[in-house]
Amino acid sequence: MDPRLRQILMRQQEAGFPDLEGTEGSIVLPISDRLLNEILASMVTLPAQVRELHVQSHAGNRIGVRVKVGGSFLPSINLTLVIEGQPELPGSPVLVLRLKPGGLLSMVAPALHLLDSLPSGITVIVDHVHVDLARLAEHRGLQAWFAHLVVVRVDTVEGSLILTLRAKIYGTRATTP
Repeated sequence: MDPRLRQILMRQQEAGFPDLEGTEGSIVLPISDRLLNEILASMVTLPAQVRELHVQSHAGNRIGVRVKVGGSFLPSINLTLVIEGQPELPGSPVLVLRLKPGGLLSMVAPALHLLDSLPSGITVIVDHVHVDLARLAEHRGLQAWFAHLVVVRVDTVEGSLILTLRAKIYGTRATTP
C-alpha cells in the first residue's frame, strides 16, 4: 500500500473515521481449510503439550479438529466441534462451540481446561468452547477495527469456514448502538 495513503488511513482510524461517517459494508468471506490452517499455524502459539493442530470444516456448522499431543508414539485426538452460538454484537462477541459427544469426549473434555496456553479470549467450560472475538481482536491490536463490526457470523460448508461480516462507521456525530 502506498505509504501516503496508509498514513491518511491511520489518521482517520485514530480519529474514529470522522470523514467516512455513515459508511457501511458487508462481506461473505469463504476461508478454505488450507488457508485457515496456515493462519492458525502462523498466528496461534500452541500449548507446550500440543505438537500439531489441524482443522477441517464440514457441512452443517461442524469443525473437525485433529490434535497431536506429546510424543510421536501417541495417536492424534480427533474431536468435532459444532457451532452452537453466534456472536451478538456489541453486547456478546462470543462464538460458542460445543464438543460433539463421541468416543473420546468423556476422557478428553475434562482435560481441555488444563491446556496451559489457550489464547486469551478462548475458554473451555465442560463441553463448550467460548471464543471471545473482541478479546482476540484486542490481543492482536485490532480492537479499533472490531469496534465497527455490527454482525459477525461463522458458518461452515465442506472444506471452508464462511465468515460473514457487516461493519458500519458511526463517526463522531452519531452514537453507536
